[in-house]
Amino acid sequence: MPIGNFRWIKPSTHVPEKSVITVYKKLRLKDILKWKNRYVRVDFMIDNHPLELWNMIYNRVKGQDRISLENRAYKSLKNEVNKLKPEWVEEVNRKRQMIKTKRKLNKHNVY
Repeated sequence: MPIGNFRWIKPSTHVPEKSVITVYKKLRLKDILKWKNRYVRVDFMIDNHPLELWNMIYNRVKGQDRISLENRAYKSLKNEVNKLKPEWVEEVNRKRQMIKTKRKLNKHNVY
């Protein structure tokens, strides 16, 4: 569950969920998200639990907010997941390529 950007809070500080003001909808490396009833930073998840973060992004649980990472954070996550489970990255790339191809076809078939 993403809870926003914390430019004014130290990373070790506990932050109650009600005091959060979201500044940017895509999470950066230093942003905090809720994971297993704890507040952790995105770079901690990429370093220590990349597969769980990948699952939070692509295999959403009902009632959970959508998680989206900025480019730099997503690239570092993708590199870590590619080391551990390259078939997951290939599957996402294949789906993304299919979506791009479908959009191109629909764009050219409109009369």
